[in-house]
Amino acid sequence: MIEGDASDNDILQRAGIGRGRALLAVMASDVPNTFITLTAK
Repeated sequence: MIEGDASDNDILQRAGIGRGRALLAVMASDVPNTFITLTAK
């Protein structure tokens, strides 16, 4: 588990987002969830 701000590209890279098969974006509002999803894509 990696703890950090999922809107930070460095955190996503450290988590291995490039080889991931799924992403859960569970922030309190849709705006950051959308940003995280589009950034990860």
